Amino acid sequence: MKKITIRSAAIAFTLLFLFPGWNSPVQAQDQPLSDIYCSSYNGCGVYITGVLLTPGLSNLGTVCSTNGYGNYTTTIVPMSIGQNFDVLITVAGSTTNTVCKIFVDWQLNGDFNGLGEVITLNGSPGVGPYTGTITVPSSVVPGLTRLRVRVGNSTVIACSYAVAGETEDYTAEIAQPLQVTAVSGATFCGGDALTVTCAGGSAYTSGNVFTAQISDDQGLFTNPVSIGTLAGATPGAISCTLPASLLAGTLYRVRVVTSAPSTISTLNAGNLTVNQAPALQATAPVSTCSPNTIDLSTTFTDENNVTGTVSYWLDAGCTLPVLNPQAVSSGGTYYVKKVADAGGCTHVIPVTVAVNPTPQAVASSSVSVICANLDVQLTGGATGGTAPYSWAWTGPNGFTSTLQNPLISNAQTINSGSYSLTVTDANGCFSTNSSFVNIIIIPRPVALAACVAPNLCANGTVNLVGSASGSSGPYVYVWTGPNAFVSTLVSPTITNAQPTSSGIYSLVVTDQNGCSSTNNASVTVNVYPLPAVDAGNDVSIYLGSSTNLQAIASGGTSPYQYNWTPVEGLDNSTLPNPLASPAVTTIYTVNVTDANTCSASDQVTVTVELGYGNLEGQLTYDNNAHTPLNNVLLTLKSGNTTIATTTTDVGGHYSFAGVMLGTYNIYASCTKPWGGANAVDALLIMKHFTGLSLLSGIRLTAADVDNSSYINANDALTDMKRFVGMITTFLPGDWAIEHPQVVITLNNTTTRNFKGVCTGDVDGSFIPAP
Repeated sequence: MKKITIRSAAIAFTLLFLFPGWNSPVQAQDQPLSDIYCSSYNGCGVYITGVLLTPGLSNLGTVCSTNGYGNYTTTIVPMSIGQNFDVLITVAGSTTNTVCKIFVDWQLNGDFNGLGEVITLNGSPGVGPYTGTITVPSSVVPGLTRLRVRVGNSTVIACSYAVAGETEDYTAEIAQPLQVTAVSGATFCGGDALTVTCAGGSAYTSGNVFTAQISDDQGLFTNPVSIGTLAGATPGAISCTLPASLLAGTLYRVRVVTSAPSTISTLNAGNLTVNQAPALQATAPVSTCSPNTIDLSTTFTDENNVTGTVSYWLDAGCTLPVLNPQAVSSGGTYYVKKVADAGGCTHVIPVTVAVNPTPQAVASSSVSVICANLDVQLTGGATGGTAPYSWAWTGPNGFTSTLQNPLISNAQTINSGSYSLTVTDANGCFSTNSSFVNIIIIPRPVALAACVAPNLCANGTVNLVGSASGSSGPYVYVWTGPNAFVSTLVSPTITNAQPTSSGIYSLVVTDQNGCSSTNNASVTVNVYPLPAVDAGNDVSIYLGSSTNLQAIASGGTSPYQYNWTPVEGLDNSTLPNPLASPAVTTIYTVNVTDANTCSASDQVTVTVELGYGNLEGQLTYDNNAHTPLNNVLLTLKSGNTTIATTTTDVGGHYSFAGVMLGTYNIYASCTKPWGGANAVDALLIMKHFTGLSLLSGIRLTAADVDNSSYINANDALTDMKRFVGMITTFLPGDWAIEHPQVVITLNNTTTRNFKGVCTGDVDGSFIPAP
């Protein structure tokens, strides 16, 4: 069903039609035809969210109007003939074929069918936003007219029905363009003042500015020049000034442009004539220093380079001429007038010049003769001129300074000579006289300090050595140092020096001019304290025994080094506590050297005394009965030296009496008949060899019957051979007896029992004959 509204001048009624595929009627909005022009009903599936015309209209953030029609005709859009508007339309609910157009009734005849009354906007269909430009045609008649914005699907026309879309109507107020109605004159000189009057145009905002512009000399506005402004919403008279740099011409035109909204007026009715005027510019500031003068012809320039006549005057009215403008000797304001040869345009400017007095420099110094390494104070002064002053000192060795009173610190002989001062005042005038001051710097002597041996141990002698060079002798020497040491000798000595003498010894030398050395002539002396050592108390030991010596060092500077002499009988002569085992009474001396090579020594006596002890014990056969071995020769040895011999008694006992202290070994020699070896012994030897059972002690020794130092099958075979009578002897002999080590201690009886077996009797089954 579709609804059509039929209107007359007084009434309106609605017809409803139903078409296939339409589910519901579209309700029209009833209002006088004069308000809405032609009907545009929409379904609001697509609608306008913002309309922005720059300048003139901002209707943003809208939603879909009732029945898709938004009546904003109470909103007035001011427009002037020839004015341009930038358009931005935003939409919502768009589909892939959504388009947007603007319709303006330029002919004011109640429809949108005239030429240029449909403005198609740019924008991706269905996406937007939509943009374009509206230009008010020059043929439009001023008045109120209708401006329509419409969005819809596919084809959008001014008056139609649509299922989806929205229409918004606004009122456009079209006004006459802004016009230049009058210019106060027709012929001008560059730099002249004039009035440009404008009228008409659209409604302007309070922030609008009317700007008058002048064309180039051909009447073109390619690069217009602004000559005056008027702020406000109402056009009127604009006060203007022509640029002095305008070229001469007869085709100049004037127009006015506005800023809110942006419009351009019509041109003035006729051409303007502009004669080029001089454009004088003072080259200020112009000054000189007396007795110089100023040439006024050099104090200005003509930016337009206009040919004409120049004159110089004392007053702005140009009634009192300057008598000698090329040599002005007094400061003040003068006036330069130039009259153009063509057109007679005139330009007068003031030129201010200054002829300033010249200052005079005054230089002095704190001293004229001085020893080197002291400070020289230069003092600058000035008379005349204009304060504040700047200062320029020059002098020997490239000396320069801009201080009024510079200080020459630590002056040397190269600083001797003449120092000159030039003064410049606030006006840039500088003294033509040069003020001098002469200074003589006397060189100082150079002191040299040394020491023959600056590092020494206490009780030594400090030998200081002084010398001097430079300047002129004879010299006076003054040494100072620790413990209030003072000496006027060239090379003093300090005997029996102690650590309190350590420190810095300084030397000052004074020459015949009274100039003293200022260099740091000094030498550092270190007197190190002596160490002390205690070798300990004298000790007595028995011959063959030992004792630890114990040296204790103190004082001096650790670490310490120890050296004992003589070295005989000591295990390490460089230890503080070596083990001493002297063979005779010995006096040991220990010498201690500290970290500073200072030394001390002490002695200790080790007295060696003879000492004795007794040794006894029993020798038995290694069988279950522990059968005593009697009549066996025993030898007591110290190393390879035989000490004593004895023979065991019937019970196998022995004794050695009065044996000196020491470590000994007992060796036995048995001549008893051999026996005990049999097949059992051979089997035990074989078991030991194969690891089935192991032998130990003297029985293990007795198993080595072939004297090979190894127990193997040959030992078992050899043992068996003797058992069966195939052999009668063993290589190691018939007896295997322990030879124990014993230690004899002072006045003690040491008991040492030991055992023996026949060679080959590894099971200890033999019982020897008594």
